[in-house]
Amino acid sequence: MKKEIFYKSIEWCLRKVRYLLLFPVVFLSLALFFLVILMAERMREATQVIIKDHDAFDVLVFLIDIVDFTLIAVIILLIIWWIYELFIRDMPVNDHMNAEKVLIHDIDELKQKLWKVVIVSLIVHVFKQALVLHVDDAFDLVMLSTVVVLMALSLYLIEKMSWSQTNHEQSDSEYKKS
Repeated sequence: MKKEIFYKSIEWCLRKVRYLLLFPVVFLSLALFFLVILMAERMREATQVIIKDHDAFDVLVFLIDIVDFTLIAVIILLIIWWIYELFIRDMPVNDHMNAEKVLIHDIDELKQKLWKVVIVSLIVHVFKQALVLHVDDAFDLVMLSTVVVLMALSLYLIEKMSWSQTNHEQSDSEYKKS
């Protein structure tokens, strides 16, 4: 009887302690808000460049910055959503309807989604640096092309890992059904 009361009190404490994760959710939400403000500022600057200078190169750099900010915002939003869904919100995932609404089911799925977005963000950043970079000799060009190939290879490998894991999970669920 005492063990059961002890375990119930520990479970009650753990259920209440999880609300401490509201602090990172709030601070990350504020960071996301300020990132959107920065993105709006870059959009305003890009509009001014279009109106005044008509310099396509500068506009392209601004647009790449906006895409980069957007991808970083997606990363922050994924983390916020995952923390909120998994730890703060009480969601019965036994129900088939509620299980489909969960954006991220476990930490492995979060890592896969984050890696995809991070790699795409890095590709965008490398693309921006390639526009600004002055290639002086063949070595610079070889290094830039090597970076682009490595980025593409990493994106391919992450997609392949995600695809193989999805197929593995589907075969496991079909095996369990039979």
